[in-house]
Amino acid sequence: PPANLSVTIGFFVAFCCLIFGGGLQPYDYEFIYTAPYYEVIAGIISPLRFFSESLIVSEYRCLPEQSGFTFDPNIATNITNAESSFMTLGFALRDSDTVIQRSCNGWFWGALPFFMVGLMLRVISCALMHVQDRGPQAKKPFLQELRRSDNVCKSYMKVGGVVCVVCGVVMVTVWSILRGDMEDRSFERQ
Repeated sequence: PPANLSVTIGFFVAFCCLIFGGGLQPYDYEFIYTAPYYEVIAGIISPLRFFSESLIVSEYRCLPEQSGFTFDPNIATNITNAESSFMTLGFALRDSDTVIQRSCNGWFWGALPFFMVGLMLRVISCALMHVQDRGPQAKKPFLQELRRSDNVCKSYMKVGGVVCVVCGVVMVTVWSILRGDMEDRSFERQ
């Protein structure tokens, strides 16, 4: 029922952020980064993973150099990005070049995916709101109104435009989640 909708959505968001957020097995950060589709699923279902990963990485980046998390590649010439503690723990694997540099200014790689997931959900919701449950809005069913229009070609062009916008936002969101180069590293699950 509509009266329980906010409780249901709140439970769904809390449950998904807990399970798919990267902090617990079996969907921890190492597992999320093993395949691109895991990253996309975790990013869309649990966008708070970007927030928690940003906080964790920001804290570790502020540690002194040579602590295992950050190092100066000019001084430590025998250490590669793949050997940093970030790679061992599975954090920030899409931003391995930047994350090894010591900085106390924060790490903001996850801000764009976090924003894009929110925008994508709002665009899809807006499009679906105009198609579904038109009765309570005192509107005729969508297909009936689409056929009834004076200029059918113009109506179908509007629908095509909305579909293109939705697809474009989804593609940009997936790109923002998958942007960056992964280190040549494979994870073995224990």
